[in-house]
Amino acid sequence: MGSNQSGSRNYNERLIVDIVRRFGPLSKAEISRITQLSPQTATIIVNRLIKDGLLKKLSRIRGKVGQPSTPIDLDANGALSIGIKVGRRSTDITLVSLTYEVILKETLRYRFPDPETVVKWLKATYLKIIDGLSPAQSRRLLGLGIASPSKLYGWEEVIDAPEGVMSGWRDVELAKELEALSGFSTETINDASAACLAHLTLEDAHHNSSFLHLYVATFVGGGLVINGQLYTGKTGNAGALGSLSLGLASGDADMPAQLIELASVHQLEKLALANGFQVDDFDNFLNNPRSAEIIETWIATAANGLALAIVNAQSILDMDHVVIDGGISEPVITRLCAATKRTLSKYDFEGIEIPEIVQGQLGSDARALGAAILPFQRHFSLEQGVLNMTKTHHFFEK
Repeated sequence: MGSNQSGSRNYNERLIVDIVRRFGPLSKAEISRITQLSPQTATIIVNRLIKDGLLKKLSRIRGKVGQPSTPIDLDANGALSIGIKVGRRSTDITLVSLTYEVILKETLRYRFPDPETVVKWLKATYLKIIDGLSPAQSRRLLGLGIASPSKLYGWEEVIDAPEGVMSGWRDVELAKELEALSGFSTETINDASAACLAHLTLEDAHHNSSFLHLYVATFVGGGLVINGQLYTGKTGNAGALGSLSLGLASGDADMPAQLIELASVHQLEKLALANGFQVDDFDNFLNNPRSAEIIETWIATAANGLALAIVNAQSILDMDHVVIDGGISEPVITRLCAATKRTLSKYDFEGIEIPEIVQGQLGSDARALGAAILPFQRHFSLEQGVLNMTKTHHFFEK
């Protein structure tokens, strides 16, 4: 609900941008009715937002009862944001429009994320993107967001990287370096939470639901949405189901395996290597008929782990649904979703409800998109959007 009091321009502008984003093209009369702003106030603000380039008029709609109406929609060119994903096998930098469409995407692939190489490439690619913007686009750039695993330096042994190649991340303050380069405030978020935020914003914004988001990439991760808001917890790692234990600790026995050891694409990479394929040619492995049986073996194992994680999470969270997406080919994710559904049917759900399994649609773009959404939220969202998100700019902790 809007405010007709003086001094509320900023809030009411955010409100109208948010309403148009959520509901799609609306007439001024519809905007007035939804926001409960007076028709005069709504018209003044809409006209101002059109003049500022954030909204635009569409063609008049005729043929209905009453006067023809002119729908008002977001102008995709009204604002831009840059999203960066630093991952264990690749780094992406994307330029995103006000309507959350990816305008361009640049990717650096590698076996291991050497910090010097990644930071140098990011700075050069950022400057390349900026140089390619028109003066009008440059004025509409809002800022940068970064999505990355927490404590990237700690993953060296897990991804079989040579000793010392990733330790330099301890001393990298990526957000600070990009702020110094760009002049923009730079926000950070865990990469799996970023994928969850992207799904929430683009696929689930109208439902105000609670769900778990499982993102299967080099390592499996998770995000948690409660009543329509991303919850990241005290340290930014809420929903980190990759760390979920798959067994009971007992005496002097080895520690139980974690979900990350079963449902991560890294395990599939290992299977590819063991069968004569190269990780650098992983796409060829995924599309090779000779790989079908190997992939199905991994899917069955991963689905067992995901199903157990979902059962345990549901007993605590009572979610509306579970989303499974990932940074691997869509056909593999489709089969993984189906296998997880089948495995869930083997569990005793007495006392709780089986959540619906929903396949995510954002794929490998999800994490960088989530990062790019952060500056848009800061400028246009009515609410914080992310509950308890870690505010530190020193994301790669020392």
